[in-house]
Parts: sequence; structure tokens; C-alpha cells
Amino acid sequence: NLYKDFLTSPLDKKEKTYSNRTQFGYDKGIVKYCMDRLEFELSLESTDEPIVDKDQEMPEELTQSVKGLYWKKEKFEIFEVLERPDRIQRLMAVLESLIELLQYDLGIWHSRYKSNLSSHVMRSHRPLMATVLWSNNVLYTGVVNNICRQIFRLFAHLIHLQYPQEHISIMSTWLTVIIQTFYICENNSNSDYPNVGKYCAAFAKEFYKVIAEMPGETVIRIMEKIYPTFMQHLIGVCHLQSILSTNESNIIKIFIKFLKEKQWKLFPDSQSEIQISKSTIIRPKKVKNFMKYLEKISTLPEDFDEYCEVVYPKLDPETLVSDNVDRNHIVHMLYITIDAYLDAYSIQSVQDTLDDLNDQVQRGIKTTSQFPENTSYSVTEYFIKQYRSIYQNLTELIDVLNTVNRKQIPQIEIFENI
Repeated sequence: NLYKDFLTSPLDKKEKTYSNRTQFGYDKGIVKYCMDRLEFELSLESTDEPIVDKDQEMPEELTQSVKGLYWKKEKFEIFEVLERPDRIQRLMAVLESLIELLQYDLGIWHSRYKSNLSSHVMRSHRPLMATVLWSNNVLYTGVVNNICRQIFRLFAHLIHLQYPQEHISIMSTWLTVIIQTFYICENNSNSDYPNVGKYCAAFAKEFYKVIAEMPGETVIRIMEKIYPTFMQHLIGVCHLQSILSTNESNIIKIFIKFLKEKQWKLFPDSQSEIQISKSTIIRPKKVKNFMKYLEKISTLPEDFDEYCEVVYPKLDPETLVSDNVDRNHIVHMLYITIDAYLDAYSIQSVQDTLDDLNDQVQRGIKTTSQFPENTSYSVTEYFIKQYRSIYQNLTELIDVLNTVNRKQIPQIEIFENI
């Protein structure tokens, strides 16, 4: 209850100061307040100078006096006296602290409740992120509402404006924790991972609406930052369904049709090469000796870029206009979506396991199944059939790739990276 009150209770109005926080959802809690302020700071309406000018607001009779110093301390120890870069950095620091609290809470909640998660998320002991998103309104749990859409926009706009990576990482973490919260709303979310249903599907469609009209280059950069990969795959399919005018939801079948019907010819050629970005997701690192590892990273020199002056461009709505989709954009999106699909279902890991089992059988080694004793995760027969379908589709895709003239397909060699 302490953390819940901290996140959702109205902020102090600071009535005795020159603060304008009442214009930014102060009564809806610190998360909504920070999101509203950050969205304003990104807009063209934001001023580079302090919002409140100390010198102009200072009564003339109090200048150069001890009383004036106390008056300044009471009136001007506020956010509004900072310049725009400092205001943005302050907001991002608060948002980083908030999401750290929320993700730790979600992790602890997951360790406590291991089954019937969709029921638990509706109750009073729901995770803090669920409270932030849906307050105490149980009926709206799992709905993409205004606060969700606002976070979608901020995530997309920071990437579009190419803000510092540390700021983008903070908003990426916000998005990831929200996706995980939506996932536990699904029925049987602790079975057949990724067991996506109506909540995740609605999330993907609403997120795509935010980025649908953005420039192609921006869409690619946004897609590369989305995690977990099952959501990256869902949003990628939404995008491809739109630009290829198809209702097909299976990404492998979309790609097969793209190859068979030579759909790249429907789009203008592109002279630039596709640049495959390195994964921005920092995966857990296996460390044998934690003390030596901590000692090592503590002695690493700090990045010099941190001391450079950061430029924070403003969001001009005219730069958000969608441009013509070219061939490379289509191929790049197919690559991102297929890669996400295979990663979401751990196809490489499954293939490695199958290879090991086959090798043991050929060598006459008796295989034994080992399962964790205390686990609530389960796999159904339907899920196993899904893998059979995936392998069948991949086999068909390989056959098609072997029959088409690869020289005609733009940038087809990038799929060798998968």
C-alpha cells in the first residue's frame, strides 16, 4: 500500500511557489505527471529557457535583502527554473527510478504467483504496474488505455528524435514491463510460451496505430527496440499485413507468398543497403566469480560521450509523415519479423536439443527426461503441433528459396544471418 500510494496519490500543488504542475496531471500520480511533462518537453511548445524567470518574478523591494533570499528559497526551489535539457534529464532520472521499482515488483510478484496469473492480476494483490495502468478498475484490466498510448508515443518519439541511448533504454524498459503485464492477463500465460491471446493482439494493433504513419526509417528503428520478441513479431506482422495488403498472420507464409508472387516488384527500388543493427537487448550474463566481475567493471573508464553536451531536438509533426515504402524496407521488415518469430519460439534452442537427442540415439545412449520438480509451467499437445507446423513451413520456405532466382530479390542475403 505504501508504494501504491506513492505511485498513484496526487502530488503536492506547491501553491506557494510559481510551479505550473497543476497543468500536467499532478492529481493522477507521479507516473502520469512525469509522462505529461516529458511529452510537453518534446513538443515545439517547450521553451529552451527556464519556464519561470527568477529575476522577472522577484519583487523589486526584496532584491539585495536577506528577506529576498528566503523569499527566493520558498518560491523558486521548483522544477520550472531549470533549462530544457536539465528538465528532460530530471524527468528521465525519475522515470528510471520508477520503472526500476515497477520491474522489481513484477519480478517478485511472478516468483510468488506461478499459476492462474490472469486471476491474480485482477485482485487486490496485483502487481504495481497493473495499478499504474488500470488503477483499481478491475473491469478495464488488460485494456490499452490513454496512459498506455502515451507511453507508446513517448517511446516512439524518443527513437524518432534520436535521443541519447540511455533515455531510449529507459523507455524501452517501460515498454517491456508493460508488455509483460499485458501478457500475464492472458489465460494460461504460464503454459505454451508464448501463449499470446486477445490482450497481446490488441496491444500490438494499438501500438502499430502509433507508428503506422511514421517514416520507414523510424519504423525500422522502433521495431528493433521492441522486446520481448513475441511482441516484436506481432507488431511486425501488423505492419506487413498493412503494406502487403494481406490477412495472413503467419510470417513464414507471408514471406513465401512474397517470394512466389515476386511482390517486391510492387515497390520502388532502393539504392541504399540494409543495415542490420546489433541487438539492443542486454541479456543476462553468466558470471562464475561475481566479486572479480564487479571489480573488473568498476575499473572500466567512463564513456567520454557522457561529458559532451546533449542536444534534445523538438518534435515537429511534419517530420512524422510516412514516406513511400521501398523494396529494402519490405525486406528489412520481413527479416526483423521472421527473426523475432523464430526467437520467440526458441527455434534454434529446440533444434539444438533435437540434434543432441538424435545424436544420443545414433550412439546408443539412453536418454532420460529431466523436469524441474516444482514448476507450474506446462506444454499442451496443441503447442507441440505448432512446432511441427513451424518446421513444415520452414521446409517449404527453404524449397522456395532454392527455386527462385535470388539475384532478382533485393538484399536477400541478409536472411543468411538468421
